[in-house]
Amino acid sequence: MTANIVYSVVKALPIEEQQRLYELLQKDMIESRKSKSKERLKLISDAEADAYLLKYVFNKKSRIP
Repeated sequence: MTANIVYSVVKALPIEEQQRLYELLQKDMIESRKSKSKERLKLISDAEADAYLLKYVFNKKSRIP
């Protein structure tokens, strides 16, 4: 089923049912965005970032001669 077919069907609905469908779609979109945002990687703290920089970037031993 394509979006064009669904659009034609929705246009055939009474205006009250179109509004109800729109509300349901909005609710689904908001819920799907929330679940995706939970999957993001955890950011590191400032202390962890500083430790990484000192260990790997500003360490003379880790540099290639």
